[in-house]
Amino acid sequence: MKHLHRITHVRWRLTSSISSVTTVTSSLFSIPWLHLSSLLLILLSYHQHTQAFCPSKCQCLGGDANSKAFCVNAALEDVPIQLNPETKYINLTLNKIRNIQFTLPFYMKLEILDLSRNIIETLGSKNFEYQTEMRTLNLSHNSVSSLQKDAFKGLRNLLVLDLGYNRIDVVDHTAMNDLTSLVELDLTNNNIMSLEDNTFGNLMSLDILIFKNNQLLDIPANNLHHLQSLKSLDLSDNLVEYIRNDSFEGLRELVTLTVRGNVISELDLSAFEGLITLKHLDLANNNLTMVPTQQLSKLSNLTHLTLSGNRFTHLPAVGFLNLFHLRELHLNRLDFLQRIDSRAFVDNTHLQILHLNNNPLLGELPMRLFQGNPNIVEVYMQANSLQTLYAAQFPIDQLEKLYLGDNPLQCNCTLFWLWRLVTGNFENGLQNHDLKPGNMMSHDSGSVAALGSDLSAEGDDDNLVRVAAYVAERKKDVTAKFQNTNPSVASTSGFLKLDAERIGCEIWHDSKRNRKHLAAMTESEITCPAHVVTIVCAVLTCLLVVMTGASIIFYMRFVKRRRKLMHDRSLRTGKSIVNVHDRILPHQPLSAASNGGIPGTLMNGGYPHHTMQPQRTTLSHNMHPMHHQDYHQTLPQVDKLELERYLTAQAIANEYRALKPWELPPVKDTNTYTDEPEHLYEKFDHYEYPDAHTMSKSSNG
Repeated sequence: MKHLHRITHVRWRLTSSISSVTTVTSSLFSIPWLHLSSLLLILLSYHQHTQAFCPSKCQCLGGDANSKAFCVNAALEDVPIQLNPETKYINLTLNKIRNIQFTLPFYMKLEILDLSRNIIETLGSKNFEYQTEMRTLNLSHNSVSSLQKDAFKGLRNLLVLDLGYNRIDVVDHTAMNDLTSLVELDLTNNNIMSLEDNTFGNLMSLDILIFKNNQLLDIPANNLHHLQSLKSLDLSDNLVEYIRNDSFEGLRELVTLTVRGNVISELDLSAFEGLITLKHLDLANNNLTMVPTQQLSKLSNLTHLTLSGNRFTHLPAVGFLNLFHLRELHLNRLDFLQRIDSRAFVDNTHLQILHLNNNPLLGELPMRLFQGNPNIVEVYMQANSLQTLYAAQFPIDQLEKLYLGDNPLQCNCTLFWLWRLVTGNFENGLQNHDLKPGNMMSHDSGSVAALGSDLSAEGDDDNLVRVAAYVAERKKDVTAKFQNTNPSVASTSGFLKLDAERIGCEIWHDSKRNRKHLAAMTESEITCPAHVVTIVCAVLTCLLVVMTGASIIFYMRFVKRRRKLMHDRSLRTGKSIVNVHDRILPHQPLSAASNGGIPGTLMNGGYPHHTMQPQRTTLSHNMHPMHHQDYHQTLPQVDKLELERYLTAQAIANEYRALKPWELPPVKDTNTYTDEPEHLYEKFDHYEYPDAHTMSKSSNG
């Protein structure tokens, strides 16, 4: 009876609203109509087998337990109220419905309601109060301008709410209070600039939030920190300029983050800190001028990264630091990219797929670009400005897809390896047993010879999260390879896939540049001829090597001959070359009492020649006793250590230098006496030796 009372009451409200619009001349006619309608509803409720009314342009399916109504494009202006009250699914797409007030309480067991593509302007308040079992509500592509207070009151079991493509600019902070079970919320293409605090305060079960194409000026951090169960967040195509440190605080379950299509030019160093489970990150189509290496290094579990459409000028060494689990990287449409460091991807050891398409200023690749990527299997480098490609730049033995089309390659011998891959023309030929499915699955050199072309190259790579589609494609490719047992078929659908139809090179003919498909060229057109300049350079190189060797041999012979001459000279004189150190007497300190000089000095008057000269005189006197009586005096020996120090100081002050062994004069015969002093060091013109006797007298005086 409670159920019947609710239906009668709602029916009376609906009839009252209709009677207020329609001109009624007498109230006597309305009272019987109320009783008649109430009686009709009672009969419909108690007789379950009675068939409900279905509008002429609708299609009603199923029984009472699983009733469905399809009223697509039926030109309805209101939600029909004559459908079966047990209906669980109603589709009212493409109609002209403006208002939903007082029409939905009839269907309290409704689970799915699709009101998309109508002209609804307002949702009112508490219009879904009796739809406690509703699971999905689609209100997209309408004209809703605001979400009022208690707009979704009663939808405590709602799982999916689609409000995309409306005109919403104001959201009351209590509008979503009852959506405690909501899993997915879509607010795409609205006019929301900001949200009041705690607007999402009760959405504790939300997994997917789509805020695409709104007018957000900042990340709504005050509302996001409530969504502790959020798995996917899409904030693309907004007006966000800056991501702060606390923007994603508390989103520890987040797996996918999309912020593409904003105007982001700067990221805080800890902008992504705390996103420990993040696997997919899309920062495409922003204004970043440098790769955010430090910010990305906090995302150690990241597997998919998109940085396409930014303003990078180069990819630095270790640009993707600590991203050891990165599997797919998109770097397309980088209009200012000119250079890639050979160590850019050295930390990405699990990288499998790399997209580098449509970079107009990228003219060359480093030789060892993939040296740290042992798992790379797919490389896309289409529509760049690459002119020369070398086989050493790609790990061909492990690649499954290599797309190099639409590059201005130059037709020369550097592309001979690529020509052989495209045409399948190999020196040793291709044996039939190399094309078996087992060989095609292995990464050996024989399997690389089986080449083909895949015309269905991926054009856009905007969707990063379609892992299931990728796995299905890989399984499909593997199945196709096992089915190709015919060698002729396998040669056109082999292991390594190339976009052969789009690979071409430019050749000059009659002062005109023509582009030809690489597969249509012959070996003579792609081989580098031996030009005259090449031959001349080779000859000059050989001559240079010969002249260098001859010069070395001549120098060695000259040194050997000189040594021989010096040896012969020493044999003729019968004397060996005397070393300077042999002429220095052993160490014996001098004293002031023995030499009559100043204590602590080497000689009388501080001059070494006074000591050396008497020493020689004494030696000569011993051999010739008839000379001057001074020769009979015995002078002290020179201290070796002090003499070396003195000679070193004199060499620095008076520009002395030690004589070479061959510059020393021959040792005089001991039987021949000469009064000429023997000099062991070279004397320069600007220095004069003082007279020994004069200096001795002056020092004594």
